[in-house]
Amino acid sequence: MVNPKSLPVRADSFLRGYELVRQQFDALLKAQLLTKAEMPSAITQLSGVTVERKKIRCTGKFKDFAGAITCI
Repeated sequence: MVNPKSLPVRADSFLRGYELVRQQFDALLKAQLLTKAEMPSAITQLSGVTVERKKIRCTGKFKDFAGAITCI
């Protein structure tokens, strides 16, 4: 793996974001899916997440790319 300290700040932020996404994807593969009945109450527990016209929307301001990509 590339040493993030040797890269420009933006590349470092991108690599952190990539690692977070990879970890979350691995966890997602092991996660139990929610039923339709469980979804509304689960969504209300998430900050910045809403449902609009049957679509889940995540909004917010993030410190860097790594923070933003975790919302996805």
